[in-house]
Amino acid sequence: MYIKLRARITAFFLKHEVDRLKAKKNPEKIQNKPDELQSFAFELFKCLRQMMLHIINLKEMPTKKKQLKQVYEWFFAKLKAIGALSKEEIEEEFKFLNPDKGLMT
Repeated sequence: MYIKLRARITAFFLKHEVDRLKAKKNPEKIQNKPDELQSFAFELFKCLRQMMLHIINLKEMPTKKKQLKQVYEWFFAKLKAIGALSKEEIEEEFKFLNPDKGLMT
């Protein structure tokens, strides 16, 4: 879970920086998402980063695992709510979180 979340954070912030640099070079050619959705996504990833730092600094391993799972579920629920995940990604995450339940209904 940690590796998947870390990869998402890294990819998001790299993409955000690339988009920002492209917008500086050629502002009229860039088609951005609505400002509200873009700022919400940015704040969502900032929150995720803060929660991950908190989990990393915990000392008890059982607590780390429990909180990591809760953060993972929270984060993907938010991505699903804003429509940032495809149906395939949603099913993949459901299988990852519930390996014994099979396909999502």
